[in-house]
Amino acid sequence: MKSAHIQTVVTILIPFCLWTLLLLIIPYSALLGLLLKIALWGIPAYFFPRLADSVNPNGFLLLNRAPQWKWIFLSAIFLVAYSSLTNIGKIEIESISVFYFVSAVVISPIVEEVAFRGVVLQKLNQLTGFMIGNAVTAVLFMLYHIPLWFTRGQGISMTACLWVLFFSLCMGYFLYESKSLWTCIIIHAVQNLLLGIL
Repeated sequence: MKSAHIQTVVTILIPFCLWTLLLLIIPYSALLGLLLKIALWGIPAYFFPRLADSVNPNGFLLLNRAPQWKWIFLSAIFLVAYSSLTNIGKIEIESISVFYFVSAVVISPIVEEVAFRGVVLQKLNQLTGFMIGNAVTAVLFMLYHIPLWFTRGQGISMTACLWVLFFSLCMGYFLYESKSLWTCIIIHAVQNLLLGIL
Protein backbone atom coordinates (compact mmCIF):
# COMPACT_ATOMS: atom_id res chain seq x y z
CA MET A 1 0.00 0.00 0.00
CA LYS A 2 2.89 2.36 0.74
CA SER A 3 4.19 1.99 -2.82
CA ALA A 4 0.71 2.96 -4.12
CA HIS A 5 0.89 6.16 -2.05
CA ILE A 6 4.35 6.97 -3.37
CA GLN A 7 3.35 6.20 -6.96
CA THR A 8 0.29 8.46 -6.69
CA VAL A 9 2.26 11.35 -5.17
CA VAL A 10 5.00 11.07 -7.81
CA THR A 11 2.42 10.84 -10.59
CA ILE A 12 0.85 14.09 -9.40
CA LEU A 13 4.02 16.01 -8.46
CA ILE A 14 6.10 15.47 -11.60
CA PRO A 15 3.62 17.09 -14.02
CA PHE A 16 2.88 19.84 -11.46
CA CYS A 17 6.52 20.79 -11.07
CA LEU A 18 7.28 20.65 -14.79
CA TRP A 19 4.07 22.57 -15.65
CA THR A 20 4.81 25.35 -13.16
CA LEU A 21 8.51 25.59 -13.99
CA LEU A 22 8.04 25.65 -17.77
CA LEU A 23 5.19 28.15 -17.65
CA LEU A 24 7.25 30.47 -15.48
CA ILE A 25 10.55 30.30 -17.41
CA ILE A 26 9.42 30.04 -21.05
CA PRO A 27 7.83 33.12 -22.63
CA TYR A 28 4.12 32.34 -22.68
CA SER A 29 2.03 31.86 -25.77
CA ALA A 30 -1.43 30.32 -25.95
CA LEU A 31 -0.21 27.64 -28.36
CA LEU A 32 2.73 26.76 -26.12
CA GLY A 33 0.42 26.55 -23.11
CA LEU A 34 -1.87 24.19 -24.99
CA LEU A 35 1.01 21.99 -26.17
CA LEU A 36 2.45 21.83 -22.63
CA LYS A 37 -0.99 20.89 -21.29
CA ILE A 38 -1.28 18.03 -23.77
CA ALA A 39 2.32 16.83 -23.31
CA LEU A 40 2.53 17.09 -19.51
CA TRP A 41 -1.03 16.27 -18.51
CA GLY A 42 -3.09 14.73 -21.31
CA ILE A 43 -0.87 12.06 -22.80
CA PRO A 44 0.66 10.83 -19.52
CA ALA A 45 -2.75 10.81 -17.80
CA TYR A 46 -4.33 8.75 -20.57
CA PHE A 47 -1.58 6.13 -20.53
CA PHE A 48 -1.05 6.11 -16.74
CA PRO A 49 -3.67 3.39 -16.01
CA ARG A 50 -2.05 0.98 -18.48
CA LEU A 51 1.49 1.67 -17.27
CA ALA A 52 0.80 1.82 -13.52
CA ASP A 53 -1.97 -0.72 -13.08
CA SER A 54 -1.98 -2.66 -16.40
CA VAL A 55 -5.64 -1.77 -16.98
CA ASN A 56 -7.52 -0.43 -19.97
CA PRO A 57 -7.33 3.40 -19.85
CA ASN A 58 -10.89 3.84 -21.18
CA GLY A 59 -12.30 1.65 -18.43
CA PHE A 60 -10.23 3.13 -15.61
CA LEU A 61 -10.86 6.70 -16.75
CA LEU A 62 -14.61 5.97 -17.14
CA LEU A 63 -14.48 6.99 -20.80
CA ASN A 64 -16.35 3.84 -21.81
CA ARG A 65 -19.64 5.02 -20.30
CA ALA A 66 -22.18 7.39 -21.80
CA PRO A 67 -22.58 10.85 -20.29
CA GLN A 68 -25.45 11.50 -17.89
CA TRP A 69 -27.44 14.24 -19.56
CA LYS A 70 -29.41 15.23 -16.44
CA TRP A 71 -26.18 16.44 -14.77
CA ILE A 72 -25.11 18.23 -17.93
CA PHE A 73 -28.49 19.94 -18.29
CA LEU A 74 -28.63 21.01 -14.62
CA SER A 75 -25.05 22.27 -14.78
CA ALA A 76 -25.72 24.23 -17.97
CA ILE A 77 -28.68 25.97 -16.33
CA PHE A 78 -26.58 26.80 -13.26
CA LEU A 79 -23.63 28.02 -15.35
CA VAL A 80 -25.83 30.28 -17.48
CA ALA A 81 -27.52 31.68 -14.36
CA TYR A 82 -24.17 32.21 -12.62
CA SER A 83 -22.69 33.90 -15.70
CA SER A 84 -25.76 36.12 -16.00
CA LEU A 85 -25.59 37.15 -12.32
CA THR A 86 -21.87 37.89 -12.36
CA ASN A 87 -22.21 39.96 -15.54
CA ILE A 88 -25.35 41.97 -14.66
CA GLY A 89 -25.56 45.09 -16.78
CA LYS A 90 -22.85 44.02 -19.21
CA ILE A 91 -24.18 40.87 -20.81
CA GLU A 92 -23.11 40.72 -24.41
CA ILE A 93 -22.36 37.67 -26.42
CA GLU A 94 -18.84 37.98 -27.71
CA SER A 95 -17.30 36.12 -30.58
CA ILE A 96 -14.53 33.66 -29.89
CA SER A 97 -11.66 32.65 -32.12
CA VAL A 98 -11.37 29.23 -33.68
CA PHE A 99 -8.21 28.72 -31.60
CA TYR A 100 -10.09 29.53 -28.37
CA PHE A 101 -12.84 27.10 -29.32
CA VAL A 102 -10.43 24.27 -30.14
CA SER A 103 -8.17 24.99 -27.17
CA ALA A 104 -10.58 25.93 -24.37
CA VAL A 105 -13.81 24.21 -25.41
CA VAL A 106 -12.51 20.99 -26.98
CA ILE A 107 -8.96 20.12 -25.91
CA SER A 108 -8.67 21.63 -22.40
CA PRO A 109 -11.80 19.96 -20.99
CA ILE A 110 -10.64 16.57 -22.26
CA VAL A 111 -7.06 16.95 -21.01
CA GLU A 112 -7.97 18.48 -17.64
CA GLU A 113 -10.79 16.06 -16.88
CA VAL A 114 -8.74 13.01 -17.89
CA ALA A 115 -5.86 14.22 -15.72
CA PHE A 116 -7.73 15.50 -12.68
CA ARG A 117 -10.99 13.56 -12.43
CA GLY A 118 -9.85 10.56 -14.48
CA VAL A 119 -6.50 9.91 -12.79
CA VAL A 120 -5.88 12.15 -9.77
CA LEU A 121 -9.35 11.88 -8.22
CA GLN A 122 -9.70 8.18 -8.88
CA LYS A 123 -6.25 7.33 -7.49
CA LEU A 124 -6.85 9.51 -4.41
CA ASN A 125 -10.32 7.99 -4.06
CA GLN A 126 -8.71 4.53 -3.89
CA LEU A 127 -6.28 5.71 -1.22
CA THR A 128 -8.36 8.10 0.90
CA GLY A 129 -12.02 7.75 -0.04
CA PHE A 130 -14.16 10.05 -2.15
CA MET A 131 -14.61 13.06 0.16
CA ILE A 132 -10.92 13.59 0.89
CA GLY A 133 -9.90 12.61 -2.64
CA ASN A 134 -12.35 15.12 -4.15
CA ALA A 135 -11.23 17.91 -1.79
CA VAL A 136 -7.53 17.31 -2.51
CA THR A 137 -8.22 17.10 -6.25
CA ALA A 138 -10.09 20.43 -6.11
CA VAL A 139 -7.14 22.12 -4.39
CA LEU A 140 -4.71 20.61 -6.92
CA PHE A 141 -6.94 21.75 -9.80
CA MET A 142 -6.91 25.30 -8.44
CA LEU A 143 -3.13 25.20 -7.95
CA TYR A 144 -2.75 23.93 -11.53
CA HIS A 145 -4.49 27.10 -12.82
CA ILE A 146 -2.43 29.62 -10.81
CA PRO A 147 0.79 29.54 -12.93
CA LEU A 148 -1.38 29.68 -16.05
CA TRP A 149 -3.21 32.78 -14.82
CA PHE A 150 0.08 34.33 -13.73
CA THR A 151 1.82 33.82 -17.09
CA ARG A 152 -1.22 35.12 -18.98
CA GLY A 153 -1.08 38.30 -16.92
CA GLN A 154 -4.56 37.70 -15.54
CA GLY A 155 -3.52 37.92 -11.92
CA ILE A 156 -4.68 35.65 -9.16
CA SER A 157 -7.96 36.59 -7.52
CA MET A 158 -9.71 35.01 -4.57
CA THR A 159 -12.91 34.87 -6.63
CA ALA A 160 -11.23 32.90 -9.42
CA CYS A 161 -9.60 30.52 -6.93
CA LEU A 162 -12.89 29.92 -5.11
CA TRP A 163 -14.75 29.39 -8.39
CA VAL A 164 -12.21 26.81 -9.58
CA LEU A 165 -12.37 25.02 -6.21
CA PHE A 166 -16.18 24.96 -6.33
CA PHE A 167 -16.23 23.89 -9.98
CA SER A 168 -13.75 21.10 -9.32
CA LEU A 169 -15.71 19.81 -6.32
CA CYS A 170 -18.83 19.74 -8.51
CA MET A 171 -16.99 17.90 -11.28
CA GLY A 172 -15.86 15.29 -8.77
CA TYR A 173 -19.41 14.86 -7.53
CA PHE A 174 -20.73 14.54 -11.09
CA LEU A 175 -18.14 11.87 -11.83
CA TYR A 176 -19.09 10.05 -8.63
CA GLU A 177 -22.79 10.15 -9.51
CA SER A 178 -22.62 9.55 -13.26
CA LYS A 179 -19.70 7.09 -13.39
CA SER A 180 -18.83 8.74 -16.73
CA LEU A 181 -15.93 11.10 -17.37
CA TRP A 182 -17.78 12.30 -20.48
CA THR A 183 -20.30 14.00 -18.18
CA CYS A 184 -17.49 16.08 -16.66
CA ILE A 185 -15.83 16.77 -20.02
CA ILE A 186 -19.07 18.12 -21.53
CA ILE A 187 -19.89 20.27 -18.47
CA HIS A 188 -16.33 21.63 -18.48
CA ALA A 189 -16.63 22.45 -22.20
CA VAL A 190 -19.93 24.29 -21.61
CA GLN A 191 -18.35 26.28 -18.78
CA ASN A 192 -15.34 27.29 -20.91
CA LEU A 193 -17.61 28.21 -23.82
CA LEU A 194 -19.68 30.46 -21.54
CA LEU A 195 -16.49 32.05 -20.16
CA GLY A 196 -15.47 32.87 -23.70
CA ILE A 197 -18.73 34.27 -25.02
CA LEU A 198 -20.12 36.07 -21.96
